[in-house]
Amino acid sequence: MRRRARIPPRRWGLALALAAVLGAFLWSQLGGRPESEGAAPGAPRLPREFRGAVRAAGAPVPLAHVRIYEDLPGGYAAEGRAGEDGSFALAWTPTLSVDTRSLFLAAWDGEGRYARTVVAADPLLTTIDLHPPEELRGRIVDVEGRPVAGARVAAAVRHSFEEPLLAESGADGRFAAPLRAPRGAPLDLLVRAPGMAVRAELRFRGGDPVTVHLVSGMDVRLRVIDPTGRPVAGARVRLALPAALAPLAPSATTGADGHAILEGASDGSHAVVGVDAPGFLPVEAPAWPGLASDVILWPEREVEVIAWDAWNSKGIEGVRFEADPHPVRGEEWWGPEPAATTRRVPVRPGPTAGSYLARLPRCPVALSLSAPGYGDGAGDVPASASRATIRLQPPMSRDKPAMLRIRAPGDTPPLDLIVADESGAGFLRQLALRDGKADVVVPPGIRLQVGSGAAADGVFLPKHGAPPLRPGERRTLRIGTRPARRLTITTDPAVDGEATLVVTELSRYVAPVRVPVKAGRADLWVAPFRKYRVEVAPPPGFFVHEAELETKTEDVELDLRLLRAAQLRYRVEDHAGNPVPYARVLVYEPGAAGRMDLEQAPREAVADAGGVAGFPALRVGDAAVEISAGPFRAHRAIVALPAEGVVDGGVVKLEPAGVLEGKVVDEEGAPVAGVKVRTLHPRISWLPMPGGGMRELYDLTESSLGDVVTDEKGRFSTPDRSPGPPLIALYPGVASMLSPMAFEPAERLVLRKAAYVELELPSSPEGVYLLLGDGAAVLVKTDPPLRLRPLPLLLPAGRSSLYAKLVDWRWGAKDLDLVGGETVRVELDWRK
Repeated sequence: MRRRARIPPRRWGLALALAAVLGAFLWSQLGGRPESEGAAPGAPRLPREFRGAVRAAGAPVPLAHVRIYEDLPGGYAAEGRAGEDGSFALAWTPTLSVDTRSLFLAAWDGEGRYARTVVAADPLLTTIDLHPPEELRGRIVDVEGRPVAGARVAAAVRHSFEEPLLAESGADGRFAAPLRAPRGAPLDLLVRAPGMAVRAELRFRGGDPVTVHLVSGMDVRLRVIDPTGRPVAGARVRLALPAALAPLAPSATTGADGHAILEGASDGSHAVVGVDAPGFLPVEAPAWPGLASDVILWPEREVEVIAWDAWNSKGIEGVRFEADPHPVRGEEWWGPEPAATTRRVPVRPGPTAGSYLARLPRCPVALSLSAPGYGDGAGDVPASASRATIRLQPPMSRDKPAMLRIRAPGDTPPLDLIVADESGAGFLRQLALRDGKADVVVPPGIRLQVGSGAAADGVFLPKHGAPPLRPGERRTLRIGTRPARRLTITTDPAVDGEATLVVTELSRYVAPVRVPVKAGRADLWVAPFRKYRVEVAPPPGFFVHEAELETKTEDVELDLRLLRAAQLRYRVEDHAGNPVPYARVLVYEPGAAGRMDLEQAPREAVADAGGVAGFPALRVGDAAVEISAGPFRAHRAIVALPAEGVVDGGVVKLEPAGVLEGKVVDEEGAPVAGVKVRTLHPRISWLPMPGGGMRELYDLTESSLGDVVTDEKGRFSTPDRSPGPPLIALYPGVASMLSPMAFEPAERLVLRKAAYVELELPSSPEGVYLLLGDGAAVLVKTDPPLRLRPLPLLLPAGRSSLYAKLVDWRWGAKDLDLVGGETVRVELDWRK
């Protein structure tokens, strides 16, 4: 009889340790690799070592350069060289693992051949094929088409951190230089010439000739201050550009008074500048030529933030941070309010798991956290706090999942179920109901609603609510059915087998239903008292014919006929015959009701390097066309689109932008400095009015045709790119984005005392449109989501009307008698 060896108790620890080491060794040999540092369970694994080969035309490339890039600015992560046989091996250590999402490999050789690729699925078998170098060719001209000599051109591959290529234009404005990038690679261009504005082209493709139009440059002046108004000396100011071009951007350093000048950084419109200084958080802010714009730098503080698992009571790794610097609940903040922009937060690992040292401004901050495998979490950090704990709830508890059993009558036909968050926060699951049964694992701690996204065989499931489930809880939800209605669609029999009917319920989180068209007919079941959009995905040569309907208690029949698609093409040039690449062409098609609507987004095309832009399929009828390009006046036209053939719009020659000059004074005739002046032209869209009729609109919140700030003498000069008589909107105070006053163009604009209106608006996830005044139509669209607080507006004194429209077409209206200097609080009455 064989005796089994016994391990003394004191040696159990040593045996377990040896077993752990042996297991780790075997795991690594079998292909297992540890997850990235800081990765949460379920996060994608990023490899730590790359092996492969560099080739060109099938042959190995000896001694090629190889680099690894993270998807973050700041430089490459690792660099090495291939061996004589073209093989390479690179080890990578994350610089900040919690922000790394993807990696790129780049390789090149001494002949200028280059390649850049996203990391392959297997990092141990990565082959990089080098491409022959392309030649960068182009021409630098002014808006009249005359050549510009001596312009410096810098080109860099987008998302790359390698040194950009530099070239210089000759007497004929042409330049040519070898480019270290394959044909078609996305490039960013930066062009600088004496006396001309800096111009960046961010849609260029390697191998295509390009024409760049320059305009006279204007200096941008700004003053960098801290929240108390004291100047910040030694701050670095730079025109905001992609990372590869940033070293070549116009830059300056503030003096003792906090002032800095960026020479030639603007073409008359506003420029975006990046500002950073030691001890302060970096910021990007708009700046205008003319009077110096104030940029506030917030002193930074380091706060320890602990991301805590709400269910398992442990720290969470791999967290992504965003900050919204706003006054927080429960704290009175008497300092200046920082810019209301959400931004990424620089962080570094803290002393314990789930702990992070975050760089935040010295003001109240609302933090938002997200991590793979968890739902988003949020918390407020007061101005005086040095530590904060924010709990994140996992969407699915791995240890103790919650199970919801759904039971319907046994004779219920197969249906698709939609399980969503009852608060409207998100769509959770879509699953099938078979024989009246369905089981689904759901997140604990949230209220659910269950219903059918589509009907089948005469029945559908209305929405049913379920209270929150605890981790590990199993609950049964018994639901009933309701009668459905039949929807019959008839269309052209000639497209049998090629067309598909797409029916979408106009509510959130419901997937569309696709039904094949047979014998020119399609039948399906729909729920009563719902709104649906019905469209036919057509075969080639036809256009989508769509319609909207609202079901009642009876069956519905709808006749949809496919329409022949129209095509449109333009060539865009300047007056010297040079193509205008990357000109933006918008086409506003007639909607299903035969008229253009504010809610309908235009179709957009961008001209290629030869200035040609085309639309392969447009809706038949009269369409409005708008063509615009940087330093030119916009071109507008109405074009009739027939059912067949291509409409060749011919050559559109864009006019150089004009100049609007004037002076802003108060009622006493004294100049007013620091007023932002915006030049606008009517949009090609109309808003239905609550009393009937349509009105063409100006949008004061869109990107403008030109923004400037009045100087100390109240004067301004701004490019006029409007195709017709423009409107001038004045914003008293550079930061007062929702206090517009509109004027027709004039040499002298008088700012009179306005009435201050506090408008109480309900919260809306899609935003609210405001229509102010009875004269020139002015549209203001607030960015979602609205905060539940009064919205300040400045309106000229006198009789005025104010309209507000929610996206669900509920209107509020109020007639006002305004007196200059008074404050009026308005609560609108809403109606359909």
